[in-house]
Formats: sequence, structure tokens, C-alpha cells
Amino acid sequence: MKLTIAILAAGKGTRMNVPDLPKVLVPMNNKPLLSYVLETIEQLNSFKTVVILGHEKEKVKKFLNENKFSNIETVVQEPQLGTGHAVDQTSNELIDSDSEVMILCGDVPLLTLNTLNSFINYHKENESALTVLSAIAPNPTGYGRIIRDESNNFIRIVEQKDANEEEKSVNEINSGTYLVKSNLLFSALERVNNTNAQGEYYLTDIVEIIKNDGYKVMAFSTSNIDEIQGINSIEDLKIAEEKLKNTSRVFNILGLQQIAIGSEDKSKHSTLWQNLFGLPKVGEYQSEFENVNEDILKLGKDIAEIELDIMQPIDINKKPAVHTPTLNHIGLWVDDIESAYKYLEANGVRFTPGGIRKGASGHNVCFIHPKGNEDSPISGEGVLIELVQAPKELINKLK
Repeated sequence: MKLTIAILAAGKGTRMNVPDLPKVLVPMNNKPLLSYVLETIEQLNSFKTVVILGHEKEKVKKFLNENKFSNIETVVQEPQLGTGHAVDQTSNELIDSDSEVMILCGDVPLLTLNTLNSFINYHKENESALTVLSAIAPNPTGYGRIIRDESNNFIRIVEQKDANEEEKSVNEINSGTYLVKSNLLFSALERVNNTNAQGEYYLTDIVEIIKNDGYKVMAFSTSNIDEIQGINSIEDLKIAEEKLKNTSRVFNILGLQQIAIGSEDKSKHSTLWQNLFGLPKVGEYQSEFENVNEDILKLGKDIAEIELDIMQPIDINKKPAVHTPTLNHIGLWVDDIESAYKYLEANGVRFTPGGIRKGASGHNVCFIHPKGNEDSPISGEGVLIELVQAPKELINKLK
């Protein structure tokens, strides 16, 4: 399949508090939104990619030239009369390409290569003339709705402002990403009009036009709605930044591994924890380096089992002072401690000296410092947090 791509990148960042930037150049985690999209589609090896410019077009051109993405061409949409009008500006570049044109927005930084490949495969396997990427939305307000007939066949897209009450109740939404045969695309765009609530030329109208011409149109629903959500406000940007951190995180916190309680005299805890609560003592641990003498108790059973460490300092006048605060630290199981350490350190988390080492439990451990500093401002905020490498059998149970 010969693939070409058209990217909508003409919009203003009106609600982004950056009036001097086009929306696609608004930074997310110090990288423009458009950069995420281009880095993803680069891996699709398209024959040609056409970026549709508008607001602050010279800045987008400069960005594209500086970053040297493959097979990029640009066209300009002036004036901006809607998404259908925008895509029609690519006709000189794509009308004779004899290709499948992927159309997508430049402000969807979470869209993944895996989803796009699944989308392309669905389009090919179903021999579709046009396929729309859709999703089921808990709150579809603001999105175009995917309208299906009684047999569940996709028939058209209705924009929010043009939808009746029944159509507004539909929760399958249009992502704004399409795959369509180039010859059918531009034939349909010639017949799109602006008789709608916004007075614009909607790209969505090509679905009904191509279907009425007798061609197959399909909607492929992705399971992850986060991927297709555009960035339209500062709040959207913050949410996307958090989601990007979660998707780029290469480790998982699996659960509580231990609680450590400090005291000048650990025997004072025996009455409550061992005699009254009935927790068994399963071991002891001493370390001159860590200035600790501790009893190791067991709390819970099987997957719910955690370690309870009752600690006292070997020398009360030396550091670390394991008896203060009384709740000395908590331990968390992690599935990949080396990845966790690198990722957290790179994101400004302060660790105690010593890095990853063998802990009292026999597992590799590292400690997040209870206080941040100028170089590493993120800390446990008064709590020492121990990360503990989980054994394989526990990872398999908890994941």
C-alpha cells in the first residue's frame, strides 16, 4: 500500500496562553506537540507527508527545516475555512499520488505507532475506501459522533453543533484521523459545502459523500481514547503531560513491601506487635554502616504479606538516626529497580547515597531521600521511601 499523509497544523493556540505560537508548536515536556506526531509517523515510511500551515506559518516552516523530517512538504491554508478546506489545499501534492491518504491532526501527541499500524491493517483487510479512527468516550461532548445504521454499519459523522438529541447521545466519537483513497478524497472534497452551524467546510462530510457514491466506509475503534485526544487548553496539556509520563515509565510499583518503625529501644514494641498482635519474628538484621539493629516481623499471608521492621540505632549518637521519626520508612515492591532508579533520578528525584544495593530482605533496594535539594527537588517529603526489587514470582502475581 502506498501511503501519503496530510497533517492539519494551521490552527491558533487561542486557549493555550501563547498567542505568538501556532498550536502545534506549543511545548509539551519541552517538545512541540507537532514533534510527537511527526516522530510517530516517520516510522510509517510514507511516500510523502504534507503539513498544512496557517497561523504563524513561518515558525512552523522553521521548525520543520531545523528538524529534517523525511519527505515533508508544506502547503498554506489562507483563509481558514474549515478542515475540509484545509485538506483540499494538499490537492496539488496528493491528487495524482494514487495512494491511501492518512489525514490526522498535529496536536495528538499521545497517538502511538501501534494504533496507527492497527488502523492501517484494518483499512487494508476490509478493503475499505475510507476508514475513520474512532473511540468510545465516557463523555463525548464536543466531539463529532460516529453514526451507524440499524445493522451497525458506519454511515456518517455528525459534528456536535449539528447533532440532534438522539445523535448527541452516541458515545462513539471521531478522532479526526482518516485513511482514504486519494482519488475519492479530492472528488468528495469538491462536493463539500458550508451549509452547517459553523459555516465551515467540514472534512467529516466526505464520509457520507463517498458512501453515497457506492464505496465502503468503515470506522475502526481504538481501545485507548487518551491517544486520540487533541490539546485545546492548558488543562488538556497538563493532563497529556501526566499521561505521557505514565506511558513512558518503564517500571511499575506493585504494592507495599514493608513498614519500618524506629525507636531508641526496639524491645518496647514487642508487647504490642508480637505479644498482642501476634506477629511472628522471622529474622534479625544489623549494619554498622546503616547504624541499625532491627527485628524483622511478618504481617499478613501470601500475596498480602509485608515485612515489619522494628529498628533501633546501634549508636544513638551517630547517623543515620533510625529511631527518628518513629515511622522511619515504607518499602514498595517494584518490578524493575534499575529502570525505576534511572527514570526517577532523571526526573529530579533525590536518592540517598549508595544507589542500588542489597537490603536486609536479601533483595536489591534503593532509598528515595526524605528531603529534596536544588539539583534533585523531588523527595519523599519527610518520608524515607525504600524501593525493593520484587522477585519474579511476586511480579507474576501482582502484575
